Amino acid sequence: MKSANRTGIGIAALAFALAGCDQLPGMGGDANSSAAANVSNTATAAATGDKPVAPPTPADPALAGQIATAAAELNQRTPMTVDPITTLTAVRSQGTEIIYEMAVSQDIPSAQMATIRQTAQAGNQANLCADANAGRLIRMGASMSHYYTDPSGDRFETHITACPPA
Repeated sequence: MKSANRTGIGIAALAFALAGCDQLPGMGGDANSSAAANVSNTATAAATGDKPVAPPTPADPALAGQIATAAAELNQRTPMTVDPITTLTAVRSQGTEIIYEMAVSQDIPSAQMATIRQTAQAGNQANLCADANAGRLIRMGASMSHYYTDPSGDRFETHITACPPA
């Protein structure tokens, strides 16, 4: 299985004290704590390139086409280890949304689901908006969604649709 190599937003492990995490993945820490930002960086760099791009209209077909290409390229590299309990299993796009499907190898305790989702949302928001490529793509009108599924089939999701001005 492939493994991404940059700290980012592998958030599924976030509130898992059960997994022995001292701090939340993607919220600082060592370079192996997660890799979803690298995953996002790859897709956004492929979508935006080095060329300046004018802000899109709400359903910008050019942006949607760039995102579709980037998502398809990244999907070819799945599965990809994000952190010790999270694997990126698929990447796809829908219009200007990049969708990351994540498999979590441990059951998410239902009593912790809301806290984990909130922490994941905050971590994904902070990390993606702080990343030059991902932040630029979101500011252009793209969005990024992460869907996390545990072995029991329980799911939670995060959606990043806006970033503060750079």
